[in-house]
Amino acid sequence: MNLPSFLFGLVFSSLLAALFHLFVGGSVWKLILLMVSAWISFFAGNWIANSIGFEFDKLGELHIGMASTMCFTALALINWLVRTPTTDKRR
Repeated sequence: MNLPSFLFGLVFSSLLAALFHLFVGGSVWKLILLMVSAWISFFAGNWIANSIGFEFDKLGELHIGMASTMCFTALALINWLVRTPTTDKRR
């Protein structure tokens, strides 16, 4: 993978994490955790797609479809794992 593809993947996965954080909310620490997990899962998804020869939704050297799917799955999993319990204020 060349440097422009890596940088585009980094920016694209950061955008996905930022939009996910905007949708679900949370603290700055949660945003940082989502960013790091988005970077790791995006490039893991790209590596998996490259390993199995998946050629759908390919943009240059990046497998955008598989990488984005893996990224959203990881973001949802991280969000579920770090969610804080809500208190019932109707009492």
